[in-house]
Amino acid sequence: MRRLTETLDSWPCKQSADFVRIAMLTGMRKSEVLKLTWDRIDLGRKTLTIFDPKTKSATIPLSDALCSVLSNIKQTSSPFVIPGPDGGIKKTFRHPWYAIRRTANLPPKIRFHGLRHNFASWLVSHGESLFAVSKALNHKTLTTTDRYAHLGDIALRQTVQKAGELLTPKQGQVLKIVK
Repeated sequence: MRRLTETLDSWPCKQSADFVRIAMLTGMRKSEVLKLTWDRIDLGRKTLTIFDPKTKSATIPLSDALCSVLSNIKQTSSPFVIPGPDGGIKKTFRHPWYAIRRTANLPPKIRFHGLRHNFASWLVSHGESLFAVSKALNHKTLTTTDRYAHLGDIALRQTVQKAGELLTPKQGQVLKIVK
């Protein structure tokens, strides 16, 4: 993430860097970023509405970091946040992603969709609930989110440590077995 962020900070095409940052900070699918229009963003309320035929539409909250990225994107006459060269929908992001990935020295096996997995994994590994991450990703089921959220060793250790603390009676405390 550090190498990717440093690459984006110095990337010559701000539009491509913004495209990646939107995906990194929301976990949105590439198709959702391609279709993202300004009328779906409410910076005052810090929300974004996603419409995708694959899923139900959903309104998700925006982080301060993403609001900053969006606020710094120059709006044009195009309705799209990241428009194509003609102002219409951008058709693909394959070549910019390959160039950014190569410059950041990321392995070729890391696909753009990996940003979505990374979003989920970082959140779950830092204590966010699978349910909340599922809502942020607009998944239909927790099972889908579970495939995305690769639990890191640190989070697993913290969970086991917490279990040890909760299940070890303190002086004078009685623990009851839950049936």
